[in-house]
Amino acid sequence: MSQTVTISLPFELHDAQVEIFVHPARFRVLDCGRKFGKTLLCVAEIARGISKGWRVAYMCPTNKMLGFMWRTIKSLLEPITREKSEQDHRIECVNGGEVEFWSLDNPDGPRPFEYDLIIVDEAAYVKEIYQVFNAVLRPCLAKRHGSAIFCSTPPVGFEGFFELYDLGQNTDKNPEWMSWKKPSWDNPHLPKDEIEDMRRRFPVIIFDREVRAEFTSAAGAVFRNIDDHKRAKEQLVPMPGHTYIIGVDLAKSVDFSVFAVFDMTWNHLVYMDRANQVDYSLQLQRLIVLMHKFHALTAIIETNANDAFVESFAKTGLPFVPFRTTIQSKALIVEALAAAFDHAYSDNNFGILSDPELVSELLGFGMERTASGQLHYGSRGEGHDDRVIALALAYWGATYRNPAWKAEIIDLVPHTAVATLPQSAGELLFGQVEYPEISDTVAWPTLEYITGEKR
Repeated sequence: MSQTVTISLPFELHDAQVEIFVHPARFRVLDCGRKFGKTLLCVAEIARGISKGWRVAYMCPTNKMLGFMWRTIKSLLEPITREKSEQDHRIECVNGGEVEFWSLDNPDGPRPFEYDLIIVDEAAYVKEIYQVFNAVLRPCLAKRHGSAIFCSTPPVGFEGFFELYDLGQNTDKNPEWMSWKKPSWDNPHLPKDEIEDMRRRFPVIIFDREVRAEFTSAAGAVFRNIDDHKRAKEQLVPMPGHTYIIGVDLAKSVDFSVFAVFDMTWNHLVYMDRANQVDYSLQLQRLIVLMHKFHALTAIIETNANDAFVESFAKTGLPFVPFRTTIQSKALIVEALAAAFDHAYSDNNFGILSDPELVSELLGFGMERTASGQLHYGSRGEGHDDRVIALALAYWGATYRNPAWKAEIIDLVPHTAVATLPQSAGELLFGQVEYPEISDTVAWPTLEYITGEKR
């Protein structure tokens, strides 16, 4: 006796997803914002294909990204699975439907196979996806007259995924194609206050791409409205009652070392010390002088390949926070700085020095998307970005807040603070400091630091 097994999706598609799901176009392209729900749409597409007994292929840029969908579909189809290969990432179901999973870091992998449906997730981050579709994937659909769907947040630039999207915008010329632009807020399950918070906090260029699903130029500047923020005046000595922090980007080979002094009271960059091919011992002395001169609250020091400098500075007893630069942590500080240029809050009178070299570095600072989908920030071409990174470190330190920690006041004795200070930026909250009147002597005042204590 035959037995009917029903597979139910553990979710319902919202209206914007349904619009794409039911559309009859053979080739569909979805350009969407983050958290729109493209992953659930892909799950629904696979389930529908299996229910029809189709041969389905799910593809994405890397093996790491493939893992989540493999686990999800494997669990969903378990009641009707006849054969499964963990090594080949293939599931064959009792009704004859099959689904295979491919990482397109080797785009020629699917070349010998035939499919009724190909789904390419995060298609914008498959290298040369337009050429890969034409040369490899399109022939895989020919014999079965199969269809394809491409889903992604938009990339930086107007190549590859944009070319596929553009086909679907001209249905008179390309009647088999259809494309949609769906911002994040088309997902009714995404709280509106989250959207508004992202709008207010994100750099405009990031919000446009990641939330509004707008294509942006690869040549587009990370930092905007620069001239509007050239309002800071250079300070050679600290102003009474003001609080200062110093961002430190140390030289690597031909690069420059930069110490960026940031006035936390006015939210202004007020002084920069820059030099290259200077011995670390001299750089150390320069930083010590700046710390004392401005009674700096702390220094945020970029530590990559600079362990000797950091160890020497730690022996001075002066407070500092080490900052280890990775793709993720660099994005954190750069995007925070970009947001400062984009958003002119009434309580955020952010300002920089009118320094032509700093402005040039800001204008020349760019980004590119890696194969894993992460944004990589840095100077475009042969330019430098040391001023930008020092400023970004100082601004991040000056504005860093973490509400998951409770404030605890600790009084620090001059020159004995380093052992008491937390050595992780994630454990440090910066508080205001009452400074004495400026005098001719260089004195290190007793400081009040606020450290993190878990709630």
